[in-house]
Amino acid sequence: MGLIDRFRQLSTYGMRAVRSRNVLLYMGFVGIAAVFWCFMTFNKTVQQEIAIKVVIDNKPDGVTFIDDVPSTIIVTVKDRGTAFLKMKFRDDPVLHLDYTRYSDDEGHFAVSADKLMSEVKGLFRQEASLVRITPESIVSSYTLMPGKRVPVSYMGEINVQPDEQHSIYGDIDVTPDSVTIYGDLSKIAQVTEVKIAHVDAPNLNATLERDVVLVSVPGVRIEPRKVHLKVPIEALIRKQQVIPVEVRNAPPGTSVILFPASVEASFLLPQSLYKHPTGHIVAVVDYNDISGNPQASKVHVNVGERPPYYHNIKLATDSVEFIIEHDFSNAGSSTAQ
Repeated sequence: MGLIDRFRQLSTYGMRAVRSRNVLLYMGFVGIAAVFWCFMTFNKTVQQEIAIKVVIDNKPDGVTFIDDVPSTIIVTVKDRGTAFLKMKFRDDPVLHLDYTRYSDDEGHFAVSADKLMSEVKGLFRQEASLVRITPESIVSSYTLMPGKRVPVSYMGEINVQPDEQHSIYGDIDVTPDSVTIYGDLSKIAQVTEVKIAHVDAPNLNATLERDVVLVSVPGVRIEPRKVHLKVPIEALIRKQQVIPVEVRNAPPGTSVILFPASVEASFLLPQSLYKHPTGHIVAVVDYNDISGNPQASKVHVNVGERPPYYHNIKLATDSVEFIIEHDFSNAGSSTAQ
């Protein structure tokens, strides 16, 4: 390597070293500025909302709160940013309220706004300022009475409408089917059942499953607050079946012979019943239709009894021919019409 090449190489190394020093120097200034900025920022007074868990201490096992005691309160606090930064490295604050201090012998548990503010204040630095607490106070009634078990009613509260290709088939299920209510004896004695909230579900094509709240009763606690509702919805499938035609309201001594004596019925039924249908459809001829029109040679056929889960029933023919026979057995003869 020549002298000129070596000089060029040393110059390149020198320039790189200078650039590296400049970069390090720049990064050092940036770091110092960042530290200074953080110090100035966190040293300012800021306002934050903090969620604080609420725990009731020393509550006897036999006590049941009728109204909900909040499990969490939201506290708006003003303090230096450094204080909030330190809180992030500590356990979340917990507010412990002594049941024996805030309950009376008449079934009331109450923490006033001033007392709640004082309790919460103890969780923060003296320099901190509490702006707002939500809720402002905690008030609930309680009972020492054991619970009463009552059934859950859904009658009249469910408006479930399947679409044209589906149907409700099977038992509507509510789980659990009974709940426990708590309250004064005079109040729970009047409650014989608890209703679910009204359910509207139109145009369904699948089984409905939903958690439904229970309708509240003033002064009464209901446990659990929700039940699971299941309304079975099944697809409908069309089926054909030949069914006999029955004659109704014929007077004694009169028989009616029909031609044909059976008709084909087409109907929709739940898919699970296609191979093993339960119940049957009846086709009916009313003798009063015949006697009311003695010159007619045919009589109208109607659909009679049918299972409630058979839908859109159609008969292949709407009328049949007939012959009337009168039995004059006492006179030893019979006449046909």
